[in-house]
Amino acid sequence: MLNNEKEWVKIFASSNGIKTKWLQSSIEANEIEVVALNKKDSMLPIGEIELYVAKENEEQALLLIKNSNNENFMDEE
Repeated sequence: MLNNEKEWVKIFASSNGIKTKWLQSSIEANEIEVVALNKKDSMLPIGEIELYVAKENEEQALLLIKNSNNENFMDEE
């Protein structure tokens, strides 16, 4: 769960679990704390996984996401 001491902002959401996990790992590799909230339905193929970072890391995390969009397997579904 999100720590109430920090202001968290959603930086990414997708139904593609592999893409989301890859982005989470990339952000963590840059020493940014990231929290994933899985809002996917366990019975139906609907919903998204959301990534959150502390407000002070938002700009850097968004830049990492933007730069990672150059990867071929990162294309939208």
